[in-house]
Amino acid sequence: MAIKLQGTNSAAAPGLTNDGADGIVVGTDSVDISIAGTSKVKVNSSGNVGIGTTSPNNKLDVNGGIVCSPNTDGKDTFELSTH
Repeated sequence: MAIKLQGTNSAAAPGLTNDGADGIVVGTDSVDISIAGTSKVKVNSSGNVGIGTTSPNNKLDVNGGIVCSPNTDGKDTFELSTH
């Protein structure tokens, strides 16, 4: 069973629904954020976060392009690895 918080186009306040549309679904082993009926962000029971994937295998798993910009403290350090 999942509890889903959902906003509507006609009201800014979230409501509870189970219709499978947009919203935040808190399940027994994951949290899922869906927009237009499609999962956009998933956090699984291992604490892995997926953007553009529903089965993240790393702490941050992105399916698609990313943009990294310098942060505001002046450090331009990025650490990336590929597998």
